[in-house]
Amino acid sequence: MAAPQNFAGFSMPLISRLDWKPDIEWEGNGEERGDPDTHLAAQCYNDSSDQKDKTVTLVYHRSIGEWAHELGQRLQKKGHTIEWTRLENDTSLTTSTKDVIFLLDLDGPFLDTMSEPEFESLKRYISACNNGRILWLTLATQMQCDDPRYGLILGVARTVRTELQLDFATVEVDGFESGSLQATLRVYDQFCRHIDQGNRVIDFEYSVIKGVVYTGRLDWVSLAEQRDTFSRKDASGRVSTQGDKILDTTHQIPGTEYKLIDGKGEVNVISSHDTAQPTMIPTTHSGNSDAIGSDPNGAVRLVNRLRRYLKAMATRKGKRKHIHQVTNRGMETSDAGTGGEIQKDLTDGLRTAGEPRIDCPETKFSFPPNSAYLLAGGLGGIGRAISAWMVENGARHLIYLSRSAGNPEHDEFINQLEIQGCAVSVVAGSVSNPEDVERAVHSGKFPVAGVINLSGATYNEPFAQTTMKSWHSILAPKVTGAWNLHNATKHLPLDFFLLIGSTSGICGSPTMIAYAAGNAFSGIFVQYRRQQGLPASVLDLSAVGEVGLVSKDKNLIDMITAAGMRLVTVEELLGAMEVAIRSPNVGPMGEASVPSCILGVGISCTRPLSAPGVIPLWSPRDARFAMYKEYEKGAFPDVQGAGELDNDADIQQLVSDIERDPACLDNADIRHRITTELWKMISFYMPAGKDDMTDGQVDDVVFDPRISMVIRGWLSQKLAVDVPLEGISKYGTVGGLAGVAVAALKEKYTNIDEAALGQK
Repeated sequence: MAAPQNFAGFSMPLISRLDWKPDIEWEGNGEERGDPDTHLAAQCYNDSSDQKDKTVTLVYHRSIGEWAHELGQRLQKKGHTIEWTRLENDTSLTTSTKDVIFLLDLDGPFLDTMSEPEFESLKRYISACNNGRILWLTLATQMQCDDPRYGLILGVARTVRTELQLDFATVEVDGFESGSLQATLRVYDQFCRHIDQGNRVIDFEYSVIKGVVYTGRLDWVSLAEQRDTFSRKDASGRVSTQGDKILDTTHQIPGTEYKLIDGKGEVNVISSHDTAQPTMIPTTHSGNSDAIGSDPNGAVRLVNRLRRYLKAMATRKGKRKHIHQVTNRGMETSDAGTGGEIQKDLTDGLRTAGEPRIDCPETKFSFPPNSAYLLAGGLGGIGRAISAWMVENGARHLIYLSRSAGNPEHDEFINQLEIQGCAVSVVAGSVSNPEDVERAVHSGKFPVAGVINLSGATYNEPFAQTTMKSWHSILAPKVTGAWNLHNATKHLPLDFFLLIGSTSGICGSPTMIAYAAGNAFSGIFVQYRRQQGLPASVLDLSAVGEVGLVSKDKNLIDMITAAGMRLVTVEELLGAMEVAIRSPNVGPMGEASVPSCILGVGISCTRPLSAPGVIPLWSPRDARFAMYKEYEKGAFPDVQGAGELDNDADIQQLVSDIERDPACLDNADIRHRITTELWKMISFYMPAGKDDMTDGQVDDVVFDPRISMVIRGWLSQKLAVDVPLEGISKYGTVGGLAGVAVAALKEKYTNIDEAALGQK
């Protein structure tokens, strides 16, 4: 797929959407066969596995059901040794186990109902799989969704892939029956084969619908183009003529919808008379066709009537009136001198030279003033920016549900909204409490027409140290909160139901597994609502640089910038809000593809992925992001290597030298080269003035412990070694880190040699 011709770079606001298409088999070199535009082609599978015999551990929850039993039998027929184990027997799993298939969701949404002992067992299982592959079987949620609780696993798997650098795939099926069983076996074969072949890009997420295997791809689109699309879709037809004279030929073009208030039609008028007065023009009553008639010439008669009316009004000075508001905006007029240029020149305007014409400007987004809007949270920096935007665009009744209600620090902000004519109601409570949500929904003078959930909680801790208490407390605002808002408003004719989330739900987030799971759930929950014909969208944001918590941490902003990550601006946030709110609702999925109800903002980089120091939000191995390279080529056309995952010749040569002769790891030169490459990356996160340092000085540089996860990801991507976070933070200096990397490489190649000897 070629980069869009009008793609002018990532300075333009972009949003990301996930689309699902039938899967395409990949060639052994890791490159997708055929042009990416051929995603609609059906998957061709080779049912016979070319993998070596291996042990597969099947982990079940309560019992081995019929579907699970059949899966085990078919794996045995394909040459695998099968080990069955209950989750509680986690001590039987050793690091030598190659592959693990989790069947925990066959008994229900495990992650939603698990007990604390079960959670501890799960953590031990996953942490022990450092030498194998993980496949998690679950019910479909991304393409169709009957129960969104199963969607929690997506955030968990995405985080495990980035934090623990494990090959963790999910397979969603529309039911546990024979068709999905056969497809699951084919997915397992392909998944293992791609890893064994060393593919640089791998599919980690599969959906099996009616026996067809689907994979997802993120697509990057212009935010401005999406807004224009909705403006055109919302517009109705208007009558125009071709040419600069009123002729008999007319055609239909996009225009503003005509609304009737108190039986009077309202028309936008642009006049060429200097003294024309803006006014509401009485036209025709609803259902009366006498004024226009059924033939095109009726429009000409209407124009002539308007012309005469305007000329009469133009002679009456001081008669300027405010135009009646329609969806909080009045009808527009424009005037210009007879010999001058008409202020708003439409190429196909209905006009004669120097005379008035009818025009319907592009639809302007607005909130009806006689509706209330509920914001769960919303009193922080991001919520305040959204609130101000809503009021500027017509909202006149806002309800806040917040645990900080009554805090004096909110008084000035609320007063500013009230000065602008907005009635504000603040309800003390939590979105996690259904009674508080019900009180908030019924607290306003007008019915609630829109819901925005901005609530959230975060806590940083490694996956293995995540407690059940923190798991529940972090999930509550996203999961329980979404359910409570849904149950309290599902009987209302809402215009929108918007969940504000984080890109952690799409990309995963190291040391924030519960937060990622909650945000992934948000995306699944909107699919669940849409399948029921209810409005819903989710807006996943990366770090917002101008408002909110991140904006207050200069060091964090510096680190994000150094890593080439994009900070979302308020303008991008509000533009994406409009797109999310106006996005159409969809019912049950079609069989070809699924319209995305998840919009991601900030999933891009300010420099090419191949540039030193760039650490994207996502794993470059994740095939969902494969199309990003095409957009990067358009964004950085003059940068050699743009669109490539890795264009670092020095480190590629280093890895090649080590692979050819692992004994060279004992040489001081190799350690020096590793130190140099590490410093290239770490220096991006260091204060200025450290460019001209000697080797000895570089060895002693202490790096910020907050970039330990970034370093771990770099070691995994560049050197293909997994170093625990404790090992990285323990040494704390660039030189010490180089020693850790050398030790990890020695262990890696020692294990490879021993495995090779064992096969002889």
